[in-house]
Order: sequence, then C-alpha cells, then structure tokens
Amino acid sequence: IVETPGDTLDWFPGVSTIYLRVLWSDLEPEEGVYRWDIFDSVAQPWIDKGKKIAIRVICCNQTENASPDWVRAAGAKGIWFRYKKHGVPADFPLRWEPVYDDPVFLDKFSDFLRVFAARYDGDPSVAFVDVGSFGMYGEGHTGDTSNLSKAETDRITRLHIDLWKKYLPRTY
Repeated sequence: IVETPGDTLDWFPGVSTIYLRVLWSDLEPEEGVYRWDIFDSVAQPWIDKGKKIAIRVICCNQTENASPDWVRAAGAKGIWFRYKKHGVPADFPLRWEPVYDDPVFLDKFSDFLRVFAARYDGDPSVAFVDVGSFGMYGEGHTGDTSNLSKAETDRITRLHIDLWKKYLPRTY
C-alpha cells in the first residue's frame, strides 16, 4: 500500500506503524556484516513523523533462502525443499530450511540477535518485534519440509521465544 519511497500513509486514518518483514540473509549477507539500512531507510520517514516500526526477521520462506548461505556453510543442518504451488515451474530452485534447534544455527542466530538487540532493543520508535525465526515466513509452521510433531513444534517455538526475550527484554 506504500506507493512511493518515504510514503507514511498520512492520508490513511489511524496508521501509526509500518511492519517490516525482512530476510535474515538480507540483513547479514556475510557473517558480521549487517545491512541495517534495509530497515532504517524505510523506517526513518515514519520515525520523523512520530510513527513507529514493527519488525519480523525470518529464517525461511518458499521463494528465497532466508537464512544466510554462510550459516549452512558453517555446518548448520537443514532441509532442501522445492516450493510447490500451482503454476510454479517444476525446475523452481530448491530452498533451504534450517533445523531450528540445530546448535550451529542457534549459535549463529544468537550472534545476529545480540547485534540486532544492541541496535533496536528499547528503541522507542520500535512498536514491537515478531518472533519470526521459526517456520515458513516466521509463522511457526514447517509445511512439507520437516513435518514436526505438535510437541516438537511447541518445544522449538518456546526455544525461539525465549531467545528473543533474552536479547530484547525491553521491547514488546
């Protein structure tokens, strides 16, 4: 609905927050190299007008690899899958979903969260962050990839919630 860069939707009554859902692989394309400008360039016009931002960082989606390639190269376990939707070509590239409780994945994502939190935790312009590090699009489901049981899904969901709470104790 944002029509031009910098549009803060002033014409839309009650709009106070812009929601930013971004791939971890875009925010940290190389280990320790961060692209905060992806958030900040969109957020600043809103902040300048007294509005807020909301953030979700995702680690898996069906159309791009949302976890950085360097995480997989470091030895994080994961599952390769093909996006299956009517009209999607049979040769659509394989995508990678991490094993969300794999120690290497958790270690690398914890490092990211520590730096992310140093920048955004307690920032009054951040309305909230979503816990988006588990599941397809950060929605907590793994679809046809890992087929986790309800008990395993609940356990891993709690693990990720606790991780975000640990690093962002001052942010809703």
